[in-house]
Amino acid sequence: MGLKVSKHRVDHGEGSFLVAGISGVVDLFTSPKLWTELVVEEIDEGAFLVVLDLERVESLDHHGLGVLAGALAKVRANGGALALAGVGETVLDALELARFDEIIPIADTVEEAIAMASGEEPAP
Repeated sequence: MGLKVSKHRVDHGEGSFLVAGISGVVDLFTSPKLWTELVVEEIDEGAFLVVLDLERVESLDHHGLGVLAGALAKVRANGGALALAGVGETVLDALELARFDEIIPIADTVEEAIAMASGEEPAP
């Protein structure tokens, strides 16, 4: 299966979040597409508040982790925030193994991820 990225904006507080829904497998073959669609087309153009909805990601290897690390670095260098939503068990295992769960907020829903990235406590 290939990789698909859908993008939309969500206004929240004084900012507008890029919400990118990612589906498929993120690996050696698909990570360049994710880098282009997320980092080159969005973050490099000023999207510094980002939520990645990973609910439909089947697997994520070290190439995908590299894209996440690069995106996080660029967002934070510009005073922004990045959070993850809808992370399944397989993807969560990869994130935990690389200790990304210690540096990137992970929420169940996009709404909770936006709240976490905004520095708010998610609603109970």
